Amino acid sequence: MKKSITIWRFIDGKAGHEKQSIAAINALSKKINCEVCDIDLPAKTIFPLALLSGKLKKLKNLSKPNLIIGAGHQTHLYVLFAKKYYGGMSILIMKPSMPTSWFDLCILPEHDRVLAQKEYPDRILTSEAKIFYTQGPLVDIKERKKNKTGKSMILIGGPSKNYQWSNIKIKSQIIDLIKQNPKDKFMLITSRRTPKNFLNHLRHEKRKAIEPGKLLRDDDVIHARNLDIYTNSSELHYRKSDPEWINELMSEAPYVWVTNDSFSMIYEALSYGAQVGLLCLDAYPNNRLNLATRQLFARKRCNWDDKRNYKKLTINRKNLNEAEDCAAFILKKYEKN
Repeated sequence: MKKSITIWRFIDGKAGHEKQSIAAINALSKKINCEVCDIDLPAKTIFPLALLSGKLKKLKNLSKPNLIIGAGHQTHLYVLFAKKYYGGMSILIMKPSMPTSWFDLCILPEHDRVLAQKEYPDRILTSEAKIFYTQGPLVDIKERKKNKTGKSMILIGGPSKNYQWSNIKIKSQIIDLIKQNPKDKFMLITSRRTPKNFLNHLRHEKRKAIEPGKLLRDDDVIHARNLDIYTNSSELHYRKSDPEWINELMSEAPYVWVTNDSFSMIYEALSYGAQVGLLCLDAYPNNRLNLATRQLFARKRCNWDDKRNYKKLTINRKNLNEAEDCAAFILKKYEKN
């Protein structure tokens, strides 16, 4: 194998896609020297127009790639184009919108298993394999740190095609969680999908509990004082320009509670070594993500208690590291081909 490799990474501007591709590259960088060329896709330009307008001519000025990596549907044609004209091994992260056989390697989560000419069992792969299945999304794992804030995290998703969103159901579970853990402090962080009216519900609940002159029960005071609420763009103690502040906090938090519609956040929390509990929404029928999440629970990776017992967490604390396994296979395939 060469002592170093050149990687072209096509970027579509979507944070979830970028996080997975950089996780793969950082894992590769631990095994071999990598020269990485990040290539932003032309904004709001479909591939044929980008090709006709000459926006792809800049690729000629780059070192020829050994690996070409893309994540997200918009990157597919760019990866194929780069492979055809500049060589290298084409790699897609996430399920492609075109045949997997068109690419040298597709990295897919287990719940996105696709029919291919040949199925390859997990971890029993040859260098001819065109599909590598992971348990979940690739995560760039940070070193676990001592919790500076003393707070556990509550991560909130939002409406999706897989789960029936309910402000009332999630709010009541959060209240139960905090009441059952009166000595703990929590920070709740929303996502881009979280409805604004959910925060209104939650803030109203908190204001109601700390309203001056109101006769309060002890647990009302506790759940008001022990919960800090932030939007996904809040600064907290980190710079607003740092997109990794949630991951930084996750690498410190002893407990992370996540709404079960957010599979990527569940998996990230597990990868960082936190004890993970789920706040549950009702799943729509034939839901592969719900099946994948229940499998994590069955393997004692996370806590899911329909009776809302939020005090106990029977969890396997062994960290998941799919990015490292994926990088090892990419290099094995690259070396043999």
